[in-house]
Amino acid sequence: MVLNRDVYVLPRNPTEAERLQAQNDHYRSSFGGLLVHPSIQLHECRSILDCCTGTGAWLRDARAAARPDATFDACDLTLEQYDKSHSSADEIFVQDIVQPFAPERHDKYDLVHQRLLTAGIRRDHWVSAIANVAETLKPGGVLNITELNLELVRGSGDPEESEHLKWKNELTREWWQRAGLVHNCADLIPTFMREAGLTNIQAMRVRVPYGAACLSLSMPEYQVESSIRLYGGVSPALKKQWVASGFGTAEEYDAKQEAHEEFLRNEGMWMDVSMVVGIRPI
Repeated sequence: MVLNRDVYVLPRNPTEAERLQAQNDHYRSSFGGLLVHPSIQLHECRSILDCCTGTGAWLRDARAAARPDATFDACDLTLEQYDKSHSSADEIFVQDIVQPFAPERHDKYDLVHQRLLTAGIRRDHWVSAIANVAETLKPGGVLNITELNLELVRGSGDPEESEHLKWKNELTREWWQRAGLVHNCADLIPTFMREAGLTNIQAMRVRVPYGAACLSLSMPEYQVESSIRLYGGVSPALKKQWVASGFGTAEEYDAKQEAHEEFLRNEGMWMDVSMVVGIRPI
């Protein structure tokens, strides 16, 4: 999910690539194995673009589920994280979706898949970026966007905000606002897609569990700890922001993070994710 070098707020390194691979597996499990919105018949799509492919994890899974003669292309602003050993696009190319695609890329795909760019697109660029991506679709083609809200929700469903989640919510809100990013992307993607000219918008909302909340979806016990490690993968970046923003010291962050992880083991938390589809008008 790598975008605009001046905007993207998470690291681009092997550790982050590993986190993205693990995130792909956790999301697929949380979505009951779904790779795209249930209204899409993946096996009917002959030409597919994985836009902002990151490690290529989704492409790998989708190719295994698609028709044998389907073509899969992939693009991203940088290919640093793309794992050629596990993902095999028929063509992979560099593209900043804030900029228009080359004319030869237009009207080419039955399906474009894009996800988890909340850390990489400024609020004022979302609609134009989606419009750029939509131009690669054939008339009648489908764009599938998956995005999350960064607000953390208690695993128990208690409406009273836990202190162990409140400090993370306040930190990410301040960070995203300062960077001009969208904190509640899952809520706004349907509107952005309509404003970009797509029609027949459909959205499916899923709550992705972390920590003890995984058990409520009958996930294996090991996913309690693996999901805590997964969310903890962004902790070094959050820690830098905590200190840089004057919220507190590195030592204070570490203490809060330890208490946060213990809270996840005992109660858990959820993050709201939307899988949204829209059609390019004929």
